[in-house]
Amino acid sequence: MSSYMKKILRINLSNNKIKDEIPDDKLLRAYIGGCGLASKLIIDEIQGNTNPLGKENKLLFMTGPLVGTTAPSNGRYVVCSKSPLTNIWGEAHSGGRFGPELKFAGIDGLIFEGKANNPVYLKIEDESIEIKDAYHIWGQDTYKTEKALKSELGDKKFKVACIGQAGENMLKISSVMNDMGRAAGRCGLGAVMGSKKLKAIAVKGSKKPEIADEKFNELALEFRKNISERGGILRKYGTPLAIRNLSKYGDIPIKNWQLGDWEGLEKINEIANLSILRKPIACYGCPVGCGRDIEIKEGVYKVEGAGPEYETLAAFGSSCLNANLESIVKCNDICNRYGLDTISAGSTVAFAIECFEKGLISKEELGFELTWGNHEAIVKLTELMANNEGFGKILNDGTKIASKKIKGSENFAVHVKGMEIPMHDPRAFYSMGLEYATANRGASHLEGTPFKVALGSLMPELGINEIVDRFETSGKGRITALTQNVNAVSNSTIMCVFVRDYISASDFTKLLNYATGFDYTVSELLKIGDRIYNVKRVFNILCGITEKDDNLPPRSLEPTKEGGNAGKVPDMKSMLKEYYEFRGWKNGVPTKERLKELDLEYLIPKVYI
Repeated sequence: MSSYMKKILRINLSNNKIKDEIPDDKLLRAYIGGCGLASKLIIDEIQGNTNPLGKENKLLFMTGPLVGTTAPSNGRYVVCSKSPLTNIWGEAHSGGRFGPELKFAGIDGLIFEGKANNPVYLKIEDESIEIKDAYHIWGQDTYKTEKALKSELGDKKFKVACIGQAGENMLKISSVMNDMGRAAGRCGLGAVMGSKKLKAIAVKGSKKPEIADEKFNELALEFRKNISERGGILRKYGTPLAIRNLSKYGDIPIKNWQLGDWEGLEKINEIANLSILRKPIACYGCPVGCGRDIEIKEGVYKVEGAGPEYETLAAFGSSCLNANLESIVKCNDICNRYGLDTISAGSTVAFAIECFEKGLISKEELGFELTWGNHEAIVKLTELMANNEGFGKILNDGTKIASKKIKGSENFAVHVKGMEIPMHDPRAFYSMGLEYATANRGASHLEGTPFKVALGSLMPELGINEIVDRFETSGKGRITALTQNVNAVSNSTIMCVFVRDYISASDFTKLLNYATGFDYTVSELLKIGDRIYNVKRVFNILCGITEKDDNLPPRSLEPTKEGGNAGKVPDMKSMLKEYYEFRGWKNGVPTKERLKELDLEYLIPKVYI
């Protein structure tokens, strides 16, 4: 017995053929699942020069061996492909209940290839799998799509992942949405779904993952109790708590990353968000419940449903000098319905405001004044981007592409490899600068979490035994690479990063062994994480990435004058040198020896032609 369902569906949308594939134990042991297994499949099947929006690109929805079990916070799935936003590795994670439902239908993952002639959706009900016409829901937002499919299929128990109009229009910052407000947001993978004319996936299952050892449930229950007891503050306040917790470090974007402090933060922090909270929302199997169900009962921004998380509050709030909480909630709702990544969308609005301030965009072009803190204008521009209308068409593929269209705006576009940086300032935690520069999908705060070491989250079993000052340069290469390897494992199992920190490496290894029947050691899992990370890196090299791309945008290397990061900028050259040495990379490329050590000899001919 094993917690794997031992089935991957390959769906060819060009000829409507669906095939079952059974992954063998050797493959699963080496790559686990989730983004790890996806990395192996993609490096084998997608060429570096593939057009991300062409029929040759493939789109993978993957679960992992802990998804749908009694392990804490296992309600996740990951979407992987070549990204149309960055033209490199694309990866986007989401919570909710869609991922577990795939497992309940007996499926570990989906591989979509080809392109449908007309809009379709995939219906999965245990062994019954059909490609169905979606013409009647094409053009609908994600909320209406989910409701329409549940009504059409006659069962509210179906779980739906879908795209909105942004994905249909192949906007390069579009997301895949599920469970009425959960987002696989980053990398523009909603556009890949739209390019294939795939509107949605509706799934319902009656199976349950089996486990290899009954000790699994006992250990999982222990972890759930511990996390529930320790996660009370996150349950109460949700991720908006980060506004207060991180602002003292200067770790929040303010005025498109120009300032280190702002008095308006109190109007959008966790206390302010309590005023609109109806109840906390938990993903499947989560003992915490950091999600927010909110309601604004009246006014022009009347909204109910999924509330904004920290990243959204910072992107549409502090980065735009917008202290109007209700307007941020409205922007969040627009992005959820149309299917836009709130990090990239909010960052692009802040970019546009700075362009307007500097005279690079005129009122005549926009149709309105776009000034800092002008919440009506911020909402209006978000609507234009989502609807693919007016000046929104110039902006809605993200800041890198927009900066090429708006002369003189390049330094206002704060991205790495084409993806907008998340709402954590690399000048506040130098290790995050290195994380952004080397993350495989472009700027990412979840491929590695090295900043936590500076905050006291140590990993003694991995050799991270002491707190390293956030402004220290030495040691950050090693710490960043190790946390990236750890996260590659957890993002393959798939367990939420918020709760994994509550579980030691040895206990996590036990849990995974009890689930799968494998006999992993901590060191073997670290090696697997290293392997996964290097496979993604090789894919990026095949896509044209070099060491010159491992950098930060100019804005991140300009010091602020106030706040917790005043006068600080990371020494990227020194940190990258240490990082490459620890990784076994020469000039940003894994050496032949390193690839052999990671059992990746088969990639040597791809890298060293």
